Amino acid sequence: MEGAMVNFLNMLAVSMNFTCRVVRPADKSFGSLQEDGTWTGMLGLVTTGEADVALGPFAVTESRRQAVAYSEPVSHTDLTIVSAEGSLEINPWAFLLPLTPAVWCLLGAVLLLVWAMTFLLDYAEHAWVRRPHSVFLQLYGVVMQQGVTMKLEGVALRAVVGGWVVVASLLVWSYSGLLVSVMTVRLVPRPIQTARDLLDHSRARVIMRANTAYTDTLAGAQTGVLRDLWGLRARGRLHWEPAGTARWFTLMRRGDHASIVTSLSIGSLRARDFSSTGSCRLYSAKESLVLFSYSMITQKNVTAILPAVNARVQAVVESGLYDYWLLQGIPNASACDNAPSKVTVHQPFDLASLWAVFLVSGAGLAAALLVFALEMCECLPRHPRQHRLTLHHPQGQQQQQRQQQLFQRRHQGQEQEQQELHNLQYSHH
Repeated sequence: MEGAMVNFLNMLAVSMNFTCRVVRPADKSFGSLQEDGTWTGMLGLVTTGEADVALGPFAVTESRRQAVAYSEPVSHTDLTIVSAEGSLEINPWAFLLPLTPAVWCLLGAVLLLVWAMTFLLDYAEHAWVRRPHSVFLQLYGVVMQQGVTMKLEGVALRAVVGGWVVVASLLVWSYSGLLVSVMTVRLVPRPIQTARDLLDHSRARVIMRANTAYTDTLAGAQTGVLRDLWGLRARGRLHWEPAGTARWFTLMRRGDHASIVTSLSIGSLRARDFSSTGSCRLYSAKESLVLFSYSMITQKNVTAILPAVNARVQAVVESGLYDYWLLQGIPNASACDNAPSKVTVHQPFDLASLWAVFLVSGAGLAAALLVFALEMCECLPRHPRQHRLTLHHPQGQQQQQRQQQLFQRRHQGQEQEQQELHNLQYSHH
């Protein structure tokens, strides 16, 4: 046997001058209270007198205190949730992440508002020159970092378009800077941070050791998340599996299981997982469920050795020797202490990560072809009746009058030249 508690037992045997024989319970559990009032596991061996002392350490609970005697606490730790990190999946829609959906919607709404205001302000004088879609394309071009080429007349019109250019340019520059960070730095998914997250994650299953103080605590809870966690058993989402077994690691690495363990054991579990896989995928949730104190136990009515044991427990804990024993028995104990939640990706982009960009680009090209086709239709010759109708436009009438005046002047000039030539010929004769 090895471990911090085995080292502590050896220290007690040397300092108190006794020998011991180690016995193991048949179910290999710490023990829980049965309906008939008896205890299973190591607690059962102590209560029946088959063992004088049990190392544990055992979580201190009121029901156990009525059956056995506790030593001074060896450690204090809380009950929490451990689960596996998600894989770095490539999000093809990552180019939308620099701006939230609300900002994208607001940008589109402002573009439509500015387009409407620009068209209305310029409608009175240039409605027949600037068409609505041309104005919209000019304003949309600002988002694509293109200039505004249409002529702006009036202070109000210049203020509206100028304000749009400033706002759109700042937003586009911010988007470009954030896009580089989003595409190169990816977050490590850690979705389960609280017990409520675990309950709401319908696909996650919970595994924990059976017949422990933790199961007794969950079973005895009347309200709150602890009661809800125990209710997962009725829905088939709570199963028994001791932490640290080969099957436990297999289930955890699948990504669809979470385990309820102590914070003290998480370091050992993560170190063992790192030793076998070379990666730090296990993480603990931010929320603590229940705080427990852990101690050794002896028989309830045999307390002669407790004072001597308590003195040595206090000395070992205060000197930090117990924590040293814990870390010494864990290879790679600190390998995953500061595992990053963000990673920088050093790899070229492939089609799997950029297909959404090409999809949006293709949709934009299709829309551009549609607009081009509509403009070509506008440029086709119209019906002759429409030509006769357009002559009644004030601008067309003015142009026609000018042409008639110019024709009359030319005609009068030609008549004068002919008259002068005739007079000259007559004088020669």
